[in-house]
Amino acid sequence: MPTITGTYDYRLVALSVALAMATSYAALDLAGRVTVSHRWARFVWLTGGAVAMGFGIWAMHYVGMLAFQLPVRVLYHYPTVVLSLLAAIAASAVALFVVSRPRMGLANELGGSALMGGGIAGMHYIGMAAMRLPATMEFQPDRVILSIVLAVLVSLVALTLAFRVRLERKASSTKIGSAFLMGCAIPLMHYTGMWAVDFYPDNAAINFSHTISVSAISGMAIATSSFAVLALAIASSFMDRLLSTRTSDLQFIRERELYLQTMAETIPEIIWTASPDGSTDFTNRKWLDYSGLTADQSKGSGWTVAVHPEELDACWLRWQEATRKGEPYEDEMRLRGKDGVFRWFLARANPVRDPNGTIVKWFGTCTDIEDQKHSQTILREQIVERTQQLADANTRLQEEQYFRKLADGVPEMIWTADPRGMVDYVNQANDYTGRAAEQSYGGAFAETIHPDDQPLALEKWQGALRSGQPFEVECRLQGKDGGYRWFLVRANPIRNDAGEIEKWIGTCTDIENQKQNQKLLEEEVLDRTVQLEKMNSRLQEEMAEKDLARKQFDGQNEKMMKDLEKRSERATMLAKMGELLQSCISRDEVISVALGFAPKIFPAVRGELALLNTTRNQAEVIGSWNECYIPHPEFDSSDCWALRTGHPHLVTPGDSTARCSHVQGISVSYMCLPILAQGETLGIVHLQATSEGQLESAELSFKTTFAGQVGLSIANIRLREALRMQSVRDSLTGLYNRRYLEELLEREMRRASRAAYPVGVLMIDLDHFKNFNDTYGHDAGDAVLRETGLLLVKSVRAEDVVCRYGGEEFVIVLPTANAETSQARAESIRTKIKELTVIHQGRPMGMLTISVGVAVFPEHGVSPKELMSAADAALYEAKRSGRDQVSVASPKAIDLGTTAEKSAV
Repeated sequence: MPTITGTYDYRLVALSVALAMATSYAALDLAGRVTVSHRWARFVWLTGGAVAMGFGIWAMHYVGMLAFQLPVRVLYHYPTVVLSLLAAIAASAVALFVVSRPRMGLANELGGSALMGGGIAGMHYIGMAAMRLPATMEFQPDRVILSIVLAVLVSLVALTLAFRVRLERKASSTKIGSAFLMGCAIPLMHYTGMWAVDFYPDNAAINFSHTISVSAISGMAIATSSFAVLALAIASSFMDRLLSTRTSDLQFIRERELYLQTMAETIPEIIWTASPDGSTDFTNRKWLDYSGLTADQSKGSGWTVAVHPEELDACWLRWQEATRKGEPYEDEMRLRGKDGVFRWFLARANPVRDPNGTIVKWFGTCTDIEDQKHSQTILREQIVERTQQLADANTRLQEEQYFRKLADGVPEMIWTADPRGMVDYVNQANDYTGRAAEQSYGGAFAETIHPDDQPLALEKWQGALRSGQPFEVECRLQGKDGGYRWFLVRANPIRNDAGEIEKWIGTCTDIENQKQNQKLLEEEVLDRTVQLEKMNSRLQEEMAEKDLARKQFDGQNEKMMKDLEKRSERATMLAKMGELLQSCISRDEVISVALGFAPKIFPAVRGELALLNTTRNQAEVIGSWNECYIPHPEFDSSDCWALRTGHPHLVTPGDSTARCSHVQGISVSYMCLPILAQGETLGIVHLQATSEGQLESAELSFKTTFAGQVGLSIANIRLREALRMQSVRDSLTGLYNRRYLEELLEREMRRASRAAYPVGVLMIDLDHFKNFNDTYGHDAGDAVLRETGLLLVKSVRAEDVVCRYGGEEFVIVLPTANAETSQARAESIRTKIKELTVIHQGRPMGMLTISVGVAVFPEHGVSPKELMSAADAALYEAKRSGRDQVSVASPKAIDLGTTAEKSAV
């Protein structure tokens, strides 16, 4: 018997090889992620990698099979196709598991390649078994064995290459070359397996159940999907590798930050750091304990809430200027503590630069100088207000402080001592004292203290060593020029877990300028004490006048706040009403919500709601609130000026200029607001004042908004109902359409099933309707359909439903009607149709006849589809028997009504 000879589409062959190479590269990349992952992450990478790699191998196989084109139709049994995909995924899982082991010995290589190769070969031959074609497949044993051996050898090569390059993080030439080699080797096994089978013609019947046809376009879709899955797997591997690298870098940075934060917490100063743009990113515990702020609240510019309002703007400008220019920053400001009390601080900061000179961080301190600034601040505030001379002097002093620069990164002299108090480190002693660092160790640093300050300083230092309490003293230190300057010396103990002191860490802050300023201010204050006493009485008089004005202003503010609170409450209720109105599904719900919120939004007025009827010439009051007086529950639209003009109409007591006729007998002021929506007037909102009050035009916006929301909601309800009618009604006849019929029949059959009553269905078709269209035109045909629909509606009960099924076919649903009743009803309608005369353009169109098919639930069907099929079959039976008659379906009619029979009719 001659064999069936096939040909290869080399474009698909090239596509399958490209798929194999992409799958090979993804496998090499995923092997590295599985190797470095642990616990659940390893399981996720192993599972996801196996699915992606298996899908790629499977797609290569099926694209290769599609490349082999036979001169017969080939279908694929898709359950077997899915089984071949699972085999590919299992083989991929084995491969990834083997190469992710810490070591891969010869036994692991051989066992893994055998399992992987067997899985790939199994996938191939299971895929071949999925083929359904009019031919017999005959496998050549020697070629089959050769393909399996090739599968195992290719798997061995793939495992060896994957194990060697699994930890390479970049797309190196080795990895790309390995992927190329594997991509060329894998298709070799596939095409060897295709070579191992011969096809012989076979005319035996083929079972085509559960089969699909796969075209070249489908092959391209499979290949595209596979490329997408492989690209996603490679991208996921790349992102995971990138995140792992960044995580290790972040861990190193966090350890360094933790070390720096520990050091910052032990310094007895407020220590802080900021990013290059000046946003604070760290504050030590000293600041948090003092300000009462949290670390998150202090970040960015959050620390500014603790700055005194009088210094905030200038402080912020100087800080912005320093960060912009990259120059050291120094300023004095008052900071609020957690007890609400402000204290003076000296703030300093220096930029920290990288080797390229770029600022990477700002490092700063805040030193408490309240004791030095307390008297100075009080005197300065008084002198600035009264004398220009002291203001100029103070300005010069501030300028000197603002533009002072520090010599190094830490704007303080920092030193440490052992538990006995012996100094063992000083960072800037040589810059000021001129001594070498070794000359300041031990107790030698005390030699730089002024002789007059030495006894007190040493006494406090010894007391701190004995008690273990923080140390603080003000003393003069000798510089390298022989002169003395005042310093604020502080120290805190560092304790171990047992509470024992391991180290003392301290600072020396230069406060010479503050001391000199304080002395200068005291001298100037003594010169002007007399002037201040004279001005004090004048200030007291001015303060009394200002206090009276403030109280009056506070009273006005309090009244304004109460008014605003009331308006806010009403606006909130108006918004809440709007939310509820948007959720209403009927006009009654809209009216109920509006009447429920009206007395809450307008508690001081009475009101009513009136809507126009469909002819728009009559208005009817549909509700009121707060016992509103309603002289006319119904009135003409011309009786209201608001309905005439379309604008709000306000009438005050005694004004007879333009009073509305529908409110005769009302002596209080009233307002009518039209309810408008989309340019259409729907009614009015009528508001009446109580006997004690008047309607205010200032609140017109609330009233018009109320009316607008009601109008818009009513209009939306109308539109929704109109859309509903359009969706279920036939535009030509006005009958229900096929969509409504399907919903109705499903609902009626469920009810009938529960209540155990029948449901009749009449399927009606106009006989020879095409002749009407051909003879009289389509307009005449439309007239026939409309008249027929009207007659059908008049010929049924109120609970029956008439639907236009399509074209010239109609369906009538008869709840509770059995077969005899339904047949009798059909005969009655058939007789009336013959008596119907349709006149079009002045001439009769001849006698109409119909054919009717009758089916009843549950006798002829237990589902809408079965029941309609039975009625349809009965209809075609009536037409086949000569038309103009009624035919009742039989239980076996459910399977009738084939396309051939319909065509014959």
